[in-house]
Amino acid sequence: MTSRRDQRDIARFDAWSERYDRSWLQRAFFGPVHAHVIAVANQAAPQARTVLDVGCGTGLLLERLGQAYPTARRAGVDAAPGMAFVAARRHRIAALVGAAEQLPFRTGSVELLVSTISFHHWGDQRRGLAEVRRVLIPSGHLLLTDPIVTSWLRPFYTIGRARDRFHTGAELDAMLGDAGLHARRRSTVPGMWGAVAVTVAVPV
Repeated sequence: MTSRRDQRDIARFDAWSERYDRSWLQRAFFGPVHAHVIAVANQAAPQARTVLDVGCGTGLLLERLGQAYPTARRAGVDAAPGMAFVAARRHRIAALVGAAEQLPFRTGSVELLVSTISFHHWGDQRRGLAEVRRVLIPSGHLLLTDPIVTSWLRPFYTIGRARDRFHTGAELDAMLGDAGLHARRRSTVPGMWGAVAVTVAVPV
C-alpha cells in the first residue's frame, strides 16, 4: 500500500513532468550525474542489449544512453504517470507506469539496470532491490546512483528526518547483499563533494 508520503511524492513529480526538462537542475545537477552514470555504464556493461531505468523520470537519461547503446532495447519505469508519458514520447523508448517494488518485467530479462536519484523515493527499498535482482540476468549489472550519507552530511539528513531514505556506503552494501546483489565498486560523481555516488552491483 502506498503511503501518504509516497503519494505526495508521486503527485509532485506528476505535476512537474511537462516542465521538468526545463528545470535549472538539469544543467547544474542531472547533466553531470548522467555523464558519470554513462561513463560507468560503458565500463561495467559495454555490450548490454537491454537497458532498464527504474525511476526514469522523463526518459532523458535513457535517451542519452542511446548513444552508448544504439541497438539496445531501452525501457523505463516511473511511478508518476506524467513522467512515464513524457518518457514514452522519446524515440525508441518504452516507458511504463510502475514501482520498483513490482517491476513489470520478466525474471532474468534485463542486462543493465540503472536507477538515478530515485532510490530514496522508493517506498520499500528492500523489496525494490529484491525486484531488481529478480529481473537481472545472472551476468547483469545494477548501477544505483543516489546521495550517500557521509560524515559531513549526516546532520542534514537527521534534521530533515530523511535518514531512513538515505544510507551510508556500508548500509547500502548490506541492503544489496540481503537482496542477493554484490556491490562491486562505488565512484562519486565529480563536482558533488562526495555526496552522490554510483554503486555498481551484480547478482550473486
